[in-house]
Amino acid sequence: MLKRLTMIPLSVLVLSTLVIAQEAAAPQVPGTIPSQPVRPAAQLANVRIELTIVDQRSDAPGAPKTVTMLIEDRQSGRIRTGRGNMSLNVDGRPEILREGRIRVNLSLEYAPQDGDRAAPAPIQESVTALLEDGKALVVSQSADPSGDRKVRLEVKATIVK
Repeated sequence: MLKRLTMIPLSVLVLSTLVIAQEAAAPQVPGTIPSQPVRPAAQLANVRIELTIVDQRSDAPGAPKTVTMLIEDRQSGRIRTGRGNMSLNVDGRPEILREGRIRVNLSLEYAPQDGDRAAPAPIQESVTALLEDGKALVVSQSADPSGDRKVRLEVKATIVK
């Protein structure tokens, strides 16, 4: 009887040691959390992002403004332009995914000047979208709360190898 009582705790100890040893031997990538899947490395390719802003008012169709950025996969790019109260600032970060898709994270600050009239309200947007390689997509359309102005944001991402 005493022999059985001694063997039970000893068996539990041996089994728990084996389980702990197996968990420790499991391969892990440094810097990752075990429950998250390992992401593939960035590709050796650039992504051309074409951002077109159409600022339209009821009295006149707006001329489109296009900003183009060439950014390495999973890196960031930014453009800053402006003078006085006018500004056009764009930040972008592309990520090439499987099957020719590109995830693009964009931030936009747009404050146009309107000649002699009062400056229209500035627009600040931040969007993340999945795009098909080389196909344009309207990612946002916003309305000015003080008038009949609409601002449309269209993005096209193309993989450049």
